[in-house]
Amino acid sequence: MLQLQLVCCGWRPSTSYRPLRPTRRGGRTRPPALGVPGFSTWIDVQFATSRGHVPEGFSADVVAFDLNSLLHSQLRKAHDEPHAIKLTFRALHQALRCVRPETTVLLAIDGSGPMAKMATQQSRRRKTATKRAFADARGLSPLLLTPGTQFMERLEEALVYWICSELSTARGRHLRILLSGSDAPGEGEFKIMDWLLEQSEAGGRAAPRSAVLVGGDGDLVLQALSLCS
Repeated sequence: MLQLQLVCCGWRPSTSYRPLRPTRRGGRTRPPALGVPGFSTWIDVQFATSRGHVPEGFSADVVAFDLNSLLHSQLRKAHDEPHAIKLTFRALHQALRCVRPETTVLLAIDGSGPMAKMATQQSRRRKTATKRAFADARGLSPLLLTPGTQFMERLEEALVYWICSELSTARGRHLRILLSGSDAPGEGEFKIMDWLLEQSEAGGRAAPRSAVLVGGDGDLVLQALSLCS
């Protein structure tokens, strides 16, 4: 049976249980981590022991990155596009030092969404563009992560270089590193789940026994729970 461990960038692991509560900033309520208001607090209450530090030497067959979550956090800290790519490489290295992959690393980038969601995505992007036009925002615009932009092309070329570099090292020679780019339709978390289901259903010695999902989206929690049920 496939065992899933979840590492969420939006969660701050602690040794003692302390519920997360929404905070107020600028007169508005800021929702808790993971993007779903109340969801992180519910996890804290219902599964108080589910959060904690990753033990030293922790490993899993598969380490899968919902990469857009990581990219958004690095864009907010970047001075320019090359700096954003450099920060992305650094974040990948940090995660792989924290959790050692045994067989596979999967990098999944959001592609075009389903038709039913495109109108919502377009509306969100217009609002984001308007806000940044009149605000002194730090970092780079999240609109750079839209499929089809020049930044995404340069980023994916850089990721291919990073993959080749990793495979040439002693720690990476036994791995396979898969990249699903923005030209492949579907959101990153769905690509990860589809791949895990395909591998599990195929069975055999190559089927993963454990997987770590790295991301900051609450959908990952719900999908991991449904996959293991």
